[in-house]
Amino acid sequence: MTTPIANRHPGETCSEHQRRIELGAVLREHWLTGLIPFWRRHAVNENQGGFWPELLRDGARFGDGSHALVPIARLVYAFATAAGVTGDDELLQIARGGMRQLARYFDPVSDAWYSRLSGSGGCLDPTIRPYGAAFAAYSLATFGRIAGDAESIDLADRSFRALWTRGRHPIHGGFWQELEPDWTPRLQECRLDTHLHAMEGCAALFAATGDQEWRRAWLELSLIVTARTLNPNSGCVRERFHPDWSEKAAPGDPNINIGHNLEAAWFLFRSATVLEEPGLEDVGFRLLEYAIQMGAGDRDGATDRENAVNPMAGAFPTYPTTPPLLTPDRTPGHESPERHPQFTWWIQAEGLAALAIGYEIRPSHRLLTRLESLWICIRDRFYDPDFGGWYATIAWDGGPLDDRKGGDWKAVYHETQACLNAASALDGRFRPRQEL
Repeated sequence: MTTPIANRHPGETCSEHQRRIELGAVLREHWLTGLIPFWRRHAVNENQGGFWPELLRDGARFGDGSHALVPIARLVYAFATAAGVTGDDELLQIARGGMRQLARYFDPVSDAWYSRLSGSGGCLDPTIRPYGAAFAAYSLATFGRIAGDAESIDLADRSFRALWTRGRHPIHGGFWQELEPDWTPRLQECRLDTHLHAMEGCAALFAATGDQEWRRAWLELSLIVTARTLNPNSGCVRERFHPDWSEKAAPGDPNINIGHNLEAAWFLFRSATVLEEPGLEDVGFRLLEYAIQMGAGDRDGATDRENAVNPMAGAFPTYPTTPPLLTPDRTPGHESPERHPQFTWWIQAEGLAALAIGYEIRPSHRLLTRLESLWICIRDRFYDPDFGGWYATIAWDGGPLDDRKGGDWKAVYHETQACLNAASALDGRFRPRQEL
């Protein structure tokens, strides 16, 4: 669908309709003109192709030339997706160069992905991590679908089949967090984020191939998230588990990440539609509500003055905080900077998608207002108007704690996915296929 949604949602006012249409256009423009150009200028290896993801604030490169699997896969996804929306063949060729770089991480003997390569292409870390393997499959399947590249889709299919067959617990299900190069478990642990990104891999393969086997695997993973990682008492998903899916956390560790609750929420919203499982949507709204209650400012019941003096109003902290966040002079117990929360870039991105898709499904003035507040915080605190791109981490007082733009875990994947999905949910343009 390439034209804006003309009709208002049931119960939506004319003003709300106009606001969400305009915000959708703003988010898409921000992605394509404020984010992608920065990475196009600084991360692309013009001569040999591929990417250098470790970038300082101004785009200067750092590191020794070795790169992890995850940021390379994320950049392939980001440029392929931007090419799919804009029709820019140069962006697609950049993604193609990244795809060739990504393929060097694959070991055809074991059907596994190396976790890190040196600048010369040698393996520095042969550990099999399903987290990274899921990203590789997600990126290759997405690129292959957009570029019409059957070879990339075949590699995504082959590697994810190996992961699905050999990387999961034979009794309890779910992926091991780490495995040896011979596929024997190395770390006796399961984690939420690995299973969320494996959902992406299945969704992208289903979109690229139409194979119902990947739809079934996608459903199985969705049910693991809702049945295994959801804590019925707290109403949120937890992070780390023993192989039998009992929680694994040190004393005092809440075992909760706000960002993964937001990410799981909108993943479940999208999954519910494609998989025709409305129960997934209900869990998604439960997770979204939990995250909203943990947000910084703009809480239900907060006064206008409290929100006005809060520099991070609208943002989501990394971990739950007690008491509710306001400002140092308003909240006892938050006088020491080391006790203040931090705000991470990717969590705000997941918040954009969760709030926008949540509003599309169950529109309300409350969700739209929260979404607008979050966007204002991202625009004013995370976006770098001098060089482009988002800072990695912001402090409680609104200043950058980490102004790097890229690294082993940071590329432009979260921002791309969030802006694409949030914008399409708001104005109906460039709606993604049946994938996350």
